[in-house]
Amino acid sequence: MRISRIHIKNYRSLRNIDIYPKGLCALVGENNAGKSNILRALNLVLGEAYPSARSLDKTDFFNNDICNSILIEVYFEDNEENVEKIFLKVGIDEETEALKVELKMKYRGSPDEYYVKKDIKEKYGIIHIKAIRDLERHLGQSSWTLLGKISRLLNEEFSNVSDESTRIEIDRLYQSIKEKLSIKKFKLLEKELKEALSSQLLRTEHDIKLDFQPFDPLDYYKTLQLIPKELGEIKEISQLGDGTKNMILLALFRAYAKTFPGTSIIAIEEPEIYLHPQSCKSLYTLFRELEDKGTQIILTTHHPEFVDLEYFDEICVVRKSKDKDGLYSTSVTQVDINSFVEKRRRETGIHAITSESIRQFLRNISNSEANKSFFSRFIVIVEGNTEKFALPIYAKKLGFDFDKRSVEVVGVNGKNQIDTFISLYEEFDFPYYVIWDGDKDKQKDVEANRRITRRLKGEEIDWPETEIAEKFAVFENNWEDEFSKNLPGYDTLVEEAMKIYGLKKDRNKEIVAKYIANKLAKEEIPDFIVDIVSKIEALWEGYEARDI
Repeated sequence: MRISRIHIKNYRSLRNIDIYPKGLCALVGENNAGKSNILRALNLVLGEAYPSARSLDKTDFFNNDICNSILIEVYFEDNEENVEKIFLKVGIDEETEALKVELKMKYRGSPDEYYVKKDIKEKYGIIHIKAIRDLERHLGQSSWTLLGKISRLLNEEFSNVSDESTRIEIDRLYQSIKEKLSIKKFKLLEKELKEALSSQLLRTEHDIKLDFQPFDPLDYYKTLQLIPKELGEIKEISQLGDGTKNMILLALFRAYAKTFPGTSIIAIEEPEIYLHPQSCKSLYTLFRELEDKGTQIILTTHHPEFVDLEYFDEICVVRKSKDKDGLYSTSVTQVDINSFVEKRRRETGIHAITSESIRQFLRNISNSEANKSFFSRFIVIVEGNTEKFALPIYAKKLGFDFDKRSVEVVGVNGKNQIDTFISLYEEFDFPYYVIWDGDKDKQKDVEANRRITRRLKGEEIDWPETEIAEKFAVFENNWEDEFSKNLPGYDTLVEEAMKIYGLKKDRNKEIVAKYIANKLAKEEIPDFIVDIVSKIEALWEGYEARDI
């Protein structure tokens, strides 16, 4: 059971969006962009409560206007019940002028709509783990909590694998336990409760009994509890720290998802909360394993360990900006891998490109630094670590702090990868600036130069001359040669760095570049670097103005 499409209209900041979640779907974006609103909308339709007029107020409507009717539609992949979608409609009733709330469903191939019954709502419900972790709630026995779902599934499994004689024997053992627990005060309480109830019943011909049971004969696992211990001592849940509670909740989630794969859709906000970096990496690996076994996970995150360049089609970039009517609304950008494959075939003329070859290509160069770019506002694409390490230092000295302005410098491990990254970032609507070395007279670099110049200049050039343009900078030879020509005393600074760090000639160029960047005062920064930073700042301001 998986969601294939989510359509949301006029709910909070979500004026009109569509999402096509994969088995693992990561919603990324800045704070207040609308990520949590997406999960709230999903929870309205597939969560525990039936939405009502009382549960909504004007802040739930786009632009705080209740005349903007809400529509939230959740479509499903093929399933046993043949459910096509479950949807919520909220609007003003024309006859009564009151708010009308309808939670309905539709079967695939049928034009009819039906109100959602409890069994369907429970089967297609999501487990929503909010940013404010509520371990106590998920240890309850509701059908919508983790432990409640575990109890129900264990009971179903027990019913399938046990025979009548086993159930009779269990009942006998429980009755024996009950007899031992029936102390004098217990029996007195039971007697008083029965008499109190009997005295209040008007129709005494009914023989109504109230009994205490140490277990539910209809649900053997309903009394299942999680008992935490610390240094061998049993603890109350309330005595545990927030970090420990979060780890227990995630451990319970992990055990549930691995034991009963594919039985629920998980919506989790900020899984990185309270986790160390290595734990984040481990949890993302688990998410991948669970997705492969059939569990769908939709998450919001601010951590690069929960996105992967290789699986870019699982990433939804959530932004908030002014729309065509001048109103702030949320947009979602998602890239379909098949469409991207077709785009790359057209751009390169290479028809052998497939989704698998794209993934393999990105797998080889994917790292947490590249993943960070999906959390930025502006991207500077460079060949490697030399520019990546040095450029932010120069920019900060010149008054344009990359970190404060959410500018990410992405080293792509050589110019052969630049063209692919340009295509990918364009699809995600990221503004970008490109810097690369022309490497004059190096025959192996001709084809890469041609691809990049064809895209950025509209013509193919084997060895471009040094140029600082509006959207790119290219050096006739390379970064180091440009510094040598424009910075007096450059060779002396290189020798200083090599001596201090014990470096060999033409090795660890990024360390040398970073040393020089830190060494130079603002007024000593070469003009070509000043020009590059100025061009990046102008582009950044242009895109920022677009969203204001």
